[in-house]
Amino acid sequence: MNIVSAAMNFVGPAIIDKIARSLGINSTLARTAIATALPAIMAALSGKGSSAQGAGSILDMVRNKGASTLQNLDGMFGGPDEARHVEEGRRELDSVLGSGEMGPIMQAVSRFTGIEEEQSRNLFGMMGPVALGTLGEEASRQSLDAGGLSRLLSDQQANIASALPEGFTDHVSGSSTFDSFKTNLMGTGAAATAHAAATAHAGTTQADPVAGSATHHRTDSEPVKKSGGMLWPLLGLLALLAAGWYVFTNFMGGSDVERPAGVEQSLGQSEIGGQLTSSVDNIKSSLGSITDEESARAALPDLTTASENLESVKEMAGNLPEAARGPIAGMVSTAMTALEPLIEKVRAIPGVGPIIDPVLEKIVGTMDDLG
Repeated sequence: MNIVSAAMNFVGPAIIDKIARSLGINSTLARTAIATALPAIMAALSGKGSSAQGAGSILDMVRNKGASTLQNLDGMFGGPDEARHVEEGRRELDSVLGSGEMGPIMQAVSRFTGIEEEQSRNLFGMMGPVALGTLGEEASRQSLDAGGLSRLLSDQQANIASALPEGFTDHVSGSSTFDSFKTNLMGTGAAATAHAAATAHAGTTQADPVAGSATHHRTDSEPVKKSGGMLWPLLGLLALLAAGWYVFTNFMGGSDVERPAGVEQSLGQSEIGGQLTSSVDNIKSSLGSITDEESARAALPDLTTASENLESVKEMAGNLPEAARGPIAGMVSTAMTALEPLIEKVRAIPGVGPIIDPVLEKIVGTMDDLG
């Protein structure tokens, strides 16, 4: 059992769309933010639950949650009572983890994904019931006491670490529960397990931004996600280049230097890197689900959406200064290295090529333009 994957399964495409509308961001960025915030909350809960007292306080909070909470998620978001549910979710996290514990983690999610801090704050209020409800359901299913819940959270540390985006833990500072998670991870050797989970060539399961039919879990038959180790460092380099461009145009070049439209906004929010990463992951997930003509037709809408998202990335990239486009080309090259074997494999399935070739050609063409 993977506690993060179990939680992600309750955040389906319809809920993601509602969350995106509530936060005022697109669905692609919402997927990325959710896939960062939810395991981050689980990490803090794992850190809190490392002691018997901490696990007891978590158990007291989740004892009456579980199935009832998770079944009502769809009604929590997008309705007239959404603000109340969001505030209640934040209060519950503050109550179980301790006042001030979530602030540094929320800020880290904001910096890492590019959403605003208030958006991150609201997102945590939405993801709190998901995390606590999942723990409540598992505690009920296994009839766990405080000690059992503590062992469960300890056993899940490697899965939680594997679900967190690479490098995210380095962005969190000032949360004792998250620090406890990191310390326990290193002390128990789970860090090595998590690293192996992120880089092994077979047998790894990793939580992805999209849940349900849109959630992707890599299996033994799927190529390794080669882009994971490079995308975020390249995104950091991209942001650095953007900062340099901003300084140059505002303080060195004077008002006579024309600043390309949208550079500060798109790079400041990491929109390009976030959309590119999510789009590529969604393409992988869709291609991985294709085994015959029927499944190819079922995957076509998701592939079309991913293609449209890539077009948005291309449009935003066109507003970048020339010097900032190099990192994008590197990201695209890494992504295509992982995508090409999948594309060839799917095209070789009898009857599938004619169904998906038009959208695949568009995807490849857009990626070529970006690269």
